[in-house]
Amino acid sequence: MISDGRTRIRHPLGAPPGTLIPLGTGGSGPVRIDVLSFDGKESEEQIGIAVETAEKHLKDPRMTWVTVDGIHDPQVIREVGQAAGIHPIFLEDIMNAMIRPKLEVLDSQILVLMKTPVYDEQSKELVLRQVSLVVGPRYVITFLEQPTDLFSPLKKRITTPGSSISKKDADHLAYALMDILVDRYYTVLDTLESRTEDIEHEILDNSRESLSLDIHRIRGQLIILRKVLWPTREIVRSLLRDDITSPENRLYYSDIYDHVIQLMDHVDTLREIVSGLMDIYMSSISNRMNAVMKVLTIIATIFIPLTFIAGIYGMNFSHMPELDWAWGYFAVLGIMVLVVAGMLYFFRRKGWL
Repeated sequence: MISDGRTRIRHPLGAPPGTLIPLGTGGSGPVRIDVLSFDGKESEEQIGIAVETAEKHLKDPRMTWVTVDGIHDPQVIREVGQAAGIHPIFLEDIMNAMIRPKLEVLDSQILVLMKTPVYDEQSKELVLRQVSLVVGPRYVITFLEQPTDLFSPLKKRITTPGSSISKKDADHLAYALMDILVDRYYTVLDTLESRTEDIEHEILDNSRESLSLDIHRIRGQLIILRKVLWPTREIVRSLLRDDITSPENRLYYSDIYDHVIQLMDHVDTLREIVSGLMDIYMSSISNRMNAVMKVLTIIATIFIPLTFIAGIYGMNFSHMPELDWAWGYFAVLGIMVLVVAGMLYFFRRKGWL
């Protein structure tokens, strides 16, 4: 099953551009804003701040990374957008968790909408969560559909004194964030590959009926990942082709592009394997059915002559020679046993048993 628990709210017809309505978001509760400022020498992190405080940091000459946990509150998103000078159309896309990954460029700002996959081991469900990046001259703002600790290692690297990434620009910080999001797909695909191998073993050992549902579930999840990775590849390709990112960072984005291509190849390979598993499953079910039918057919075939013999002696005739013979009953039983033995021998000689 592929389920994300999102509320399917549609954008009202005729609404003006830039109308902020949370579409498909699964968030609830207050939206939290964190900020991390750094300049290569020192860093400052604040958690759970007000929009006004975040606005002051955005005007700081140091590099600033603002994280907005939650996109379900239009008022907070509007205030953050006004503080950072984000176009209302960008904000509308940010609040639409049902939109496909995309890249938009306006003046000195870049908007990148991406999806991060989350696989639930208990329910076997694949969930896609939206992560939006707004990249400015000296800042990066991340809008998260759901709070996540996915970027914790990156924050640790930035806050480590003397780290190289703390001396980089906004382009490089955006690359580091996108690289983490893309690498998350490797983890999910490894899990799906492991599930595929388990199903293959179960097919060979058991072929339970619910295996077909498991196969269809994985196939659907792979299709969803393919649909998400395709526009993600176009995003990175645009960043490489257009004069958007700095030349020194394009090599890093090229590395992300290679990763996305590898992921798409991995997805295609798994889809072929899963399709093959369905064929193996159907063949296994067919073979089991044939084996059952074979046994039933042999049993029915053996009882045909026995029924014939019993039918003859079940006729109510008064003048049958064997009826008055003392050994007639045992002779008929012996003939039946010999018929069964002869037929079993014949079936084995033919290779039917």
